[in-house]
Amino acid sequence: MPALFFFLCAFLIGALPVTYWIGRIFYGIHAGDYGPGSIGPVKLLRLAEPEAFFLALLGELSKGCLLAHGAELCALDDPVIWWGLFWLSLGHRLSPVLGGHNSDLWLAWTGYIVFFVPVLGQLSLATACALFILTKRQWISATAALAVTAVTAALLGYSSAALLVLAGCLGLQMGQNRKFCRHIHRPAEIE
Repeated sequence: MPALFFFLCAFLIGALPVTYWIGRIFYGIHAGDYGPGSIGPVKLLRLAEPEAFFLALLGELSKGCLLAHGAELCALDDPVIWWGLFWLSLGHRLSPVLGGHNSDLWLAWTGYIVFFVPVLGQLSLATACALFILTKRQWISATAALAVTAVTAALLGYSSAALLVLAGCLGLQMGQNRKFCRHIHRPAEIE
């Protein structure tokens, strides 16, 4: 029973649209103002100011940290902790407020995993930040961060439950990318 309650909490915490509410309450930005693509800290940086970006970044990371702290307080088993990561990601991906406009599930994911496996969390954050600086595309950096973390976990010999959850989270991210890639604006044909 504690595992089912933990999974429900993970899903609900993941579904909290922290970035949306920061933009809405502090900067008066509505969901339609974000345009196609994600409603995440990077989009908030473009629409508001750097302080909004840092507030949203910390808010999304804190969702994962909050859930990880709850898992530690409940003294849950290792497979339950890993599956909590999947439910957190699924809740973020299926957030009813955002309507699928979020490709930043790796932020809450990183906040969760850095609590239990600091090396993988730091690797995820470093990969995403480096690739975002190089490409200016958060969906590329988020996908690469999840992929590099999953491959590294496999090379380090983590449990099969951990690898299955990491692969599932990567699949959720890639499913979001497929939806996001349809909205990329292509240059008009030369007449």
